[in-house]
Amino acid sequence: MSFGAVLTVLVLGLSTGSSAHFWAPESEPRIAAGDSHSCTVREDRTLACWGDDSSGQVSGTPEGEFLSVSAGGDHSCAIRLDRTLACWGDDSSGQVSGTPEGEFLSVSAGGDHSCAIRLDRTLACWGDDSAGQVSGAPAGKFRSLSAGGSYSCAIGLYGNLACWGDDSDGQVSGAPDQSWWWHHHHRHFVPPPFLSVSAGRDFACVRYGDGDLACWGDDSSGQVSEAPDGDFQSVSAGGAHACGVRDDGDLACWGDDSDGQVSEAPEGEFRSVSAGGAHTCGIRDDGSVACWGDNEAGQVQPLILPPEPPEGTVGDPYVHVFHTTPQFPHPVFALAGGSLPEGLELGEDGTLSGIPTADGAFPLLLAAYDGVLPDAEAEETVKIAAAPAPIEPALPAAVASVAEEGLPAPTAGKTVNVKPAHGTVAIKCPGRDVARLLTPEQIPIECLIDVRRGTVDLESSTGSGTEVRSGLFWGGVFGVLQKQDDDWETELHLAGRLKCEKRKGGAARLSRRIYERAHGGGRKLWGSGKGNFKTSGNYGSASVRGTTWLVVDRCDSSTLFKVREGTVWVNDFVKGTTVVLTQGEQYVAKAAIPRLQ
Repeated sequence: MSFGAVLTVLVLGLSTGSSAHFWAPESEPRIAAGDSHSCTVREDRTLACWGDDSSGQVSGTPEGEFLSVSAGGDHSCAIRLDRTLACWGDDSSGQVSGTPEGEFLSVSAGGDHSCAIRLDRTLACWGDDSAGQVSGAPAGKFRSLSAGGSYSCAIGLYGNLACWGDDSDGQVSGAPDQSWWWHHHHRHFVPPPFLSVSAGRDFACVRYGDGDLACWGDDSSGQVSEAPDGDFQSVSAGGAHACGVRDDGDLACWGDDSDGQVSEAPEGEFRSVSAGGAHTCGIRDDGSVACWGDNEAGQVQPLILPPEPPEGTVGDPYVHVFHTTPQFPHPVFALAGGSLPEGLELGEDGTLSGIPTADGAFPLLLAAYDGVLPDAEAEETVKIAAAPAPIEPALPAAVASVAEEGLPAPTAGKTVNVKPAHGTVAIKCPGRDVARLLTPEQIPIECLIDVRRGTVDLESSTGSGTEVRSGLFWGGVFGVLQKQDDDWETELHLAGRLKCEKRKGGAARLSRRIYERAHGGGRKLWGSGKGNFKTSGNYGSASVRGTTWLVVDRCDSSTLFKVREGTVWVNDFVKGTTVVLTQGEQYVAKAAIPRLQ
């Protein structure tokens, strides 16, 4: 159309007309500016649209390969490679659902209607018919067509111009005939035929065979009277302004300039131009797309939208998703400047996520690109607060000895006595379902003890009569082992699977390790005992003789040992060494690093 941008021009061995629909050589992209959205056929023949999506005119963009595209009020139409039509967006007047079947040479989307030229060069129109813009379509054969606000115009095979539909501003009755050319040029030979026409919202422009322009209809913003002289390759009429490409490739725009759609027209050589509602798009000589004018909906240049990224905290999971004004296909996000907080990564879909490891303010230059338009850019600042001081688990209050509960003494290598000391303690024994421990029990050492939400008082035999050793354990899941050749030392081995994130890639693995270290995603066990106890993880064990200690199997293939009070002897399984830790110290036993052969 042209009204909101969209003119349709068919080139049949003649010269190109233009506007919202530019049908040029197959290797050349096509451009279409609608009322508040824009579309183009890319060099790979797929469609890209951006701007207002209130009626699905962007998100509804079809996939596949196309020859041409035309953007109307709030809908668009395009011609597929097989020359069938595809329309999408606003369907309030049947401008989408009424799309005819068959094969077509060109299509033009208007305000709330559309028209197309069939292979036999007859016209087909559909959608809103409130002003006769559909039913008034003339019979005959045509080579150029443009649907406007509520009217349309077409050029016949022999250069005759026909317009129909709304005539409230003389956009139908004011259409020139060939005598207009003779009157203005005072020549005494047969005037050239009309080659292309562009119907805007309430005015239209036509191009003669010699490159001259003529415009008619609404002139409230000078869009008719200010039409320039000279020779033009193409012309496109929009809302209340128009633009044309001169023979030398330079642009000329005139009419309404309330949003810079005239004064901001770029310099340089252009192949085609399409005037929209209050914006314009063109294709430069190098094939790149340039748009200018009203950008309220991102129809000129997609924008990265608020809100700003929220403040994060060191050690806490962080997720923020950046969005742009509507684009199809979705743009790819990338960091154009600055640096991300350590531990965070930016996905191509605009998701900023991870576990930050350093506090501070991090200025960023964010870019989103779609391969068609200049990148959408925004300066953002990600703020990360320092992590609060860690709170170590409080030592459970002393409880009565299990032996005092009247249970028989535990048997070395076979049984232990357990009693819930705090919170919830669960037991899983072979052949039995998981059960909550509510009263003191004697259980086989093959049982698993779950103290992730509680504390258990455990007594085991020393191997000497009824003598026992006791300890309080909390924060994890563990099993018990006792062997005679270890002097019946009570070994508590960490059980249960590691709660590691299932991600791929180096950055994701780093994020995972940070997360698990900060949030206990591995498996762990706190202990405070008297006697000969040992806690074993994947890569080491801690032997104690009365202390409070922590053992953690972590997702980065390491085991952490930490002493709260007393002394712990750590056996590093990988290095084969023993390390002595005292109060406040810690040690990390790491998995072996594979070496290249």
